[in-house]
Amino acid sequence: MADFQLNSICREDEYTRLLQSKSLWPVDPMVEQNWSGCGQHAIFSKDEQPLIENILQVKENLGSTRTAIVQSVNCRRIVLARKTITCGKQTMTKLEAIAEVSHLTRLNHAHIVRIIGTYVKGRELSILLYPVAQYNLETFIEHLQNVDSNVDSGRNTQPAMHLASRSFFSCLSSGTKYIHSRFTKHMDIKPQNILIVESQQRKYHPLIADFGIARSYESQDDIETDGRTSFTKRYAAPEVVKQDPRGLPADIFSLGCVFLEIYISIQCTASRFNDKIHAVLNENFRGDTSYQANARELQSLLNKRFDLDDTFMLRKNVMPLISRMLSLRPHERPTADELVCFFGEIDCCISGQAPLQATALEYMLVERI
Repeated sequence: MADFQLNSICREDEYTRLLQSKSLWPVDPMVEQNWSGCGQHAIFSKDEQPLIENILQVKENLGSTRTAIVQSVNCRRIVLARKTITCGKQTMTKLEAIAEVSHLTRLNHAHIVRIIGTYVKGRELSILLYPVAQYNLETFIEHLQNVDSNVDSGRNTQPAMHLASRSFFSCLSSGTKYIHSRFTKHMDIKPQNILIVESQQRKYHPLIADFGIARSYESQDDIETDGRTSFTKRYAAPEVVKQDPRGLPADIFSLGCVFLEIYISIQCTASRFNDKIHAVLNENFRGDTSYQANARELQSLLNKRFDLDDTFMLRKNVMPLISRMLSLRPHERPTADELVCFFGEIDCCISGQAPLQATALEYMLVERI
């Protein structure tokens, strides 16, 4: 198997060099996840598509963008998510595509999606991720607020989803603290990039995903940067939108936007508080529905007292904290460490990445592929 792996990887000098430039190859044989039979990072020729299909059986399409398709696939009884990117000068280079692989290889936390491996075939680069999620946070909130869909599905999932939503503050704070402790900026925290995995016990586990525009550094002193970067305007910090120098507080602002949306989802959808928040975002006279464009108005609302529906969230006094996270001044935002001190960490936050779980009962809790 070792000889086959060496021959396979050497067929494409370009990919080998890219992997080496990100310290992704050669892979330590003691930790390698050999999903393909020819290494964690494999190369296939165009006429080897039947071989790929034999190893990875497509289950369903999960979504697509202009440059990528995401599918769930069976790999040796393990269900994985496969993100296939078509690389090119006009879209995304292979070096840019494997940046996400590099970040995920360095990050090992219960609330961060797990990298299994990669392969290339011509211009396509595929990334294999674990686990496959049933929701992202955006669709989770939509499902939580849609009473009819919960009842019609034959099971009332709302109580469990409401309970899980409260734990997301701890889980996402813990994941962000870990990312920042590794001198990494995510730079695109938003509901669509937070996956929610539903277990058989009707528990919901959030995972931070999509590190495609993340940046990693050697030390804390290197993190503050001012180069041009991509961003999602609705959730981006004001310094990112202005392309000013930005550091870890930019992630905290985006996480504050996410926390506010979770907070709103926990409240009754007809509450006066929710109506006022939506009015601030949607009735901006400039037509700008981003959080940074409406931060001052949102902070003013968050610092007022409302008759809210959730006594737990009131007791935790979350609104003033979210207000600080949405500050226009980066130095006024709390750090991820402060968020963890405030919300605490629960068992799932400190348990480490879950072992790979096979689809058949006799293969449950498989430690490695």
